[in-house]
Amino acid sequence: MDGGGPMGVSRAAERLYTEIGTGWSNRGPLQSRVGMREERFAEAVEELVAAGLVLLEGRLLRRVTAGSAQDRLKISADARQIFDWLPPDGSTIGGLRLRSLVRLGNDRYRSAVDELKAAGLVRLGRGRGGTVARVDETVQGPDAEVSEPSVNDVSLTPAGPGQLVRRESELYQPFVDW
Repeated sequence: MDGGGPMGVSRAAERLYTEIGTGWSNRGPLQSRVGMREERFAEAVEELVAAGLVLLEGRLLRRVTAGSAQDRLKISADARQIFDWLPPDGSTIGGLRLRSLVRLGNDRYRSAVDELKAAGLVRLGRGRGGTVARVDETVQGPDAEVSEPSVNDVSLTPAGPGQLVRRESELYQPFVDW
């Protein structure tokens, strides 16, 4: 890792970054496109993730939006630790659970969450429980209109055995059909 490029990362990481879009991309095709060996590719991915330029979820990669990547580099270590524990898909995590994961006292935790809110990197969930989620360009704000889901909506189909559900309403649909 030479870190000599204009982005503060190696040239290989910069070359990889140019191929990664804002939507999720599979690692395999990306590696083929940039023509890197597995070892070098893994180092470049790790470097981009550590720099806060790319999100990694399993074998999928995507760019962090330019503004949030720059803002993220300016936050404290406590705030960065909290941000790293937040689900990348924009779903919420409970405040107590998050605080226990990052092992911060209440004052440090509150200060770090406030810092993330001020930077526009997180949003608070509904209710008074202190749920927190990453802000994502695809996540709608609290004032956005939400249409009523139809009964034929694909997202309301029940999950199979052993699968998790995204919404509580998915748990009850099999009983409604029964």
